[in-house]
Amino acid sequence: MARAAKTWSDAQSYCRQFYIDLPSIHNSEDNNQITRVITTGNYIWFGLFQDSWEWSDKWSLFFRNWAAGQPSQSSGSDCVRMSRINSGKWAHESCDLKHPFICHGDGKLKQMVKLKVSCNGKCTLNDSSIQTAILNEISEKLKSMGLESDSKISWRKGEGGEVFHQEINRTASSNNKSNKK
Repeated sequence: MARAAKTWSDAQSYCRQFYIDLPSIHNSEDNNQITRVITTGNYIWFGLFQDSWEWSDKWSLFFRNWAAGQPSQSSGSDCVRMSRINSGKWAHESCDLKHPFICHGDGKLKQMVKLKVSCNGKCTLNDSSIQTAILNEISEKLKSMGLESDSKISWRKGEGGEVFHQEINRTASSNNKSNKK
């Protein structure tokens, strides 16, 4: 169900508060399904934005459905909207404009938690035995807090089957580049 028009950031905040996030689109079937939901206006926000064109929920699939001439290089157009009148094609647009939106997880009782792990030295966090051990620790902690034991917890895997990815410090990288003139 499409929700009332909001800016991209307000739509994302709403989805994260009451559902999971703005939806990622993994393939043309997902794209067509979301296009069919657009009942108010001609456009809808979804979870793609410009920060190296990544998904709001950090999903790593690389499906794209850009309209001709997109993405544009105009400044101030850091979000992406889908067009009902252009067969679900995507266009670069200012995040401050208001469009209807949908949320991933609408109608499902599900909670996604993002986990940031720091480690010293060599880490093998994508080793399945280490991931299982971490899930067991989290499960035990939830039980000790009195939360239901029938809750299922699992990792969300990216395209390559990896759960964790190394975070790149973009600020440090850009500072290093500017100092090497």
